[in-house]
Amino acid sequence: MIKNFSNLIVDIETGSEIEAFEAAKNIACNKLSKAEFTKLSKIVTTGLEVHNKEAATYAISWTENRSSVLSVLIDILGTLENHERVRGQAAEGIGIISPSRKFKLRMAAEEILLKSLKDSSPTVRFWSCYAVGQIKLKRAIETLEKLKDNDNAVCPGWWYISEEADDAIEWINDRNGKERIPLNQRKNTEPNL
Repeated sequence: MIKNFSNLIVDIETGSEIEAFEAAKNIACNKLSKAEFTKLSKIVTTGLEVHNKEAATYAISWTENRSSVLSVLIDILGTLENHERVRGQAAEGIGIISPSRKFKLRMAAEEILLKSLKDSSPTVRFWSCYAVGQIKLKRAIETLEKLKDNDNAVCPGWWYISEEADDAIEWINDRNGKERIPLNQRKNTEPNL
């Protein structure tokens, strides 16, 4: 059991962005009881603000309750009513878990990620690229090639989706992606920034 779990949950559910994510980091990498995991999972829909819901999804992504986590992340990503930042965090979480081919929910994760590569949200597409690269999903290569060649949208705080798609293709092929610098930190290398 995590010390002060109840206080951390309050911070995740209703705290400022900094408070919520600091609390989420304190919960991350722990094995939660079923009751604790259920409380944390509910914040994805009951959190006060988007950042609270996103912080809960972040914490869920890093807990050691692998089967429960993957099921919840698949549901979060597939629920279009969830904010794009929350859904993007869920896609990243699937990549973090990186379920093996023998994992019970692997096929469901693959299907939602393939669908999410075509999502209208740049954030969801970006993190879905990351996730398919991490799980080395060869079936995604054709879509990733299209994103690499045609998707000039930017994931806020990161880089072009075309670049993340390029990296995902490299990861799938057991090669290293490029070291990327977020667009807001690139100096004189990007037009109109």
